Order: sequence, then structure tokens, then C-alpha cells
Amino acid sequence: MSVSYNRKALNSRTKSVASGHCQVRISSLRRYWLRREYRGSFMLWSRRLAFVVGCALLASCGGGDSGGSPPATGGGGGTPTPTPSPSPTPTYSTIAQLTGNQQFESGCAYSLFSRAVSPNFTADSEIPFGERTQLRFDAAASTWSFVEGELTNPSQQTVLTFGPADLAASPPANTTLYRRVTAGRSLELALRNGQQTGFATEYLRTFLQTDIAAVGVADSDRTDRLCVYGVPTVAADTFPAGSVPYTSLNVLGTATLVSFGQRLGTYALTDSTATFAVNGQAGTVSMSIQLVGREILADGSLATTTTALPALTAGSGTIANAGTPAIKLFEGNFTTGGIQDIASKFAGSFFGPQGREAGFTFYARSPRLNANGDNFEIAGVVVARR
Repeated sequence: MSVSYNRKALNSRTKSVASGHCQVRISSLRRYWLRREYRGSFMLWSRRLAFVVGCALLASCGGGDSGGSPPATGGGGGTPTPTPSPSPTPTYSTIAQLTGNQQFESGCAYSLFSRAVSPNFTADSEIPFGERTQLRFDAAASTWSFVEGELTNPSQQTVLTFGPADLAASPPANTTLYRRVTAGRSLELALRNGQQTGFATEYLRTFLQTDIAAVGVADSDRTDRLCVYGVPTVAADTFPAGSVPYTSLNVLGTATLVSFGQRLGTYALTDSTATFAVNGQAGTVSMSIQLVGREILADGSLATTTTALPALTAGSGTIANAGTPAIKLFEGNFTTGGIQDIASKFAGSFFGPQGREAGFTFYARSPRLNANGDNFEIAGVVVARR
């Protein structure tokens, strides 16, 4: 499915959302690299950490099937039954039913560490769905391409393409992992299949794209992009009547505790819980996230105990139809809870018939927690199904 976007249509329906790319220091595991005391063990430690980062962001640690293969051949999608039924009735294919070349719009939460900027952990933002990133599949070559930049102008795009020769032999569970190293630069694309924790999605997927400028070099520049994509709900479709909650949700991402720009600890968010509901008639969404972290330790393992983090509560946003063809998107802000006073935002899309599934990226900065200036930098993705 190929969709282009006119952000003015969406922005006209949203309130209190900063234009452009808000500068926010998203949580990142680069602080471990910057502050690691024992440089002699850095290379082994960073390899372990990179694996845990992928597991934490994609919720795919542990055993199981690798999954996540390119779109399978097969028939078309089923027919939803909206209330009231639009005319003509929209039809959808699940991701597994798609065939041939594919072009997916995506929304991403970014993390960037760079020695060229000060502070080093900065200049990051969440990219709303369909604004600057795509995932493309070439069926003939069996390649996936991550595209970033001006989507309507190829000369203003960065395209990273991964093929069969880049497949990793031992990927995390439920993930297809592409990896290659060229002139010391490591590029990875981890495609998660539809298996979530406790449920599965048919129309929505997540992926993680990682770019490490110099493998094995302490303080090397690194960018992580945690993204959501899929078969979006078309504008002609309708939601069920009233406020409809989503009953199955996963939270992915990281929260980093910093003090005046220096990392004190980074936490995986996969133990967190969330709520999400849509009111199609009012054109609104509501959500909350109760963040629970497991600290990522210096050896790359996850702590056995959990840590309560600031609650992202009473987030609210508006729905708008945008793009060609038009689809249903939403954006909003967290309005109460632990981070409402500081930069925060969430943005995403509905997927499948009647918005059966939803996915959105989020970022937030907590207020200063104490006189030392400690605060949390938080970023991630929520996947929901009803």
C-alpha cells in the first residue's frame, strides 16, 4: 500500500502539538557507551548490550520461531463490517496475505548519540506516521529498504537496502534480522512478526533500524529508529459506536535517567502497561501508560527487579483523515501525570477494519526529580488490538 501525506490536513484537527521536529532528548543506551569505566571490556559489553537493546525494543527476547519473513503469497483480505456500513464496504488484506512489491508508511521514535553535538544525548524526536519514513519490499529481489527523508522527492531521501545476503543466522525470536558491516559501519534492520506478548496482530508490525558509525569504537555515533507500520484503516471506514477500549496492548522502548546530560541508568519498558480507547463519533483518542522499567545492566543483562517510572496518564488526542488515499491518523499530548509539564507527544495510525489495531510512537521528558537535576528521557511504541 502506498500513501502520501499532507500534514496540514492532520494538523488542522490537532491542538497543542508542536510543528516540525521537536527537539527532545529521547532515551538511549549510548550513555552506557559514553560513561563505561572499563574500556578494555567495551567491545564485548557493547555487543551484549546491542542484543539486549533489540530484545527490549522489539519484545522478542527468548526462544521461539524466528518468523518475520517477507510478505507471503496468498489471497486477498477479508471484509470488515463497520457500523454504520460505508458504501462501498472497505476490504483489507492482512500483512501475511500481501503479495508483490509493497510500500508501507511508518512512524518512528528516534534515539541519537553523537560526539559532534553538545550535549551528546540530544537532537532527537518522534516522527509521526507517514511524515518522513517508509519501509519498502521488492519482491523480485527479496529486499527490504528503509527510506528516510522527503518522501515525495527521491533526491532528498536516504535509502538503506537489505537483502538475503544480510540475513543473520541467529536472530531474536519472532524477528527477521538483517545485518551488514561496511567499512566499519554497522547497519541493521530487525523486522518483528505479528506475535506480541500475549496476543498477535494481523495488520500491524514493528521494526528497529540501527546505524552504528564505527563498530567497536568507544563513543561511536549511533542512531536507533523504532517504528510501526502496516495496513492502515482507510478514511471511508468507520469505528464502532461510542468509546471503544483496546484490550490487548504492548509497550516497547526505553527510559534513560540522566543528570545534567549524563546517563545514570537505562531501563527497558517491556513490563509497562497501557490503556487506549477511540471514540470515532467524537474524533478523539485517549490513552495512558504506566511505565515500569528493568534496568539494563553493564554486562547487557536485564535486572531481575523492576523499577516504577513516571506515569504518562490521561493522554488525549484527535483523529484526522490525511493522505492519498486518505487514512485515519491521530496525534496528541500527555495532559496529566508525571510528565505533563514537559515536552511530550504521541502520534500514530489505526490498522485494519474499523481500526481493529492501533500503533503509535511516543516521547516524553519528566520534570527534574530532585536538586541534582535528574530526569527521565522516554521514548517508545505502543501496539494495541481490540
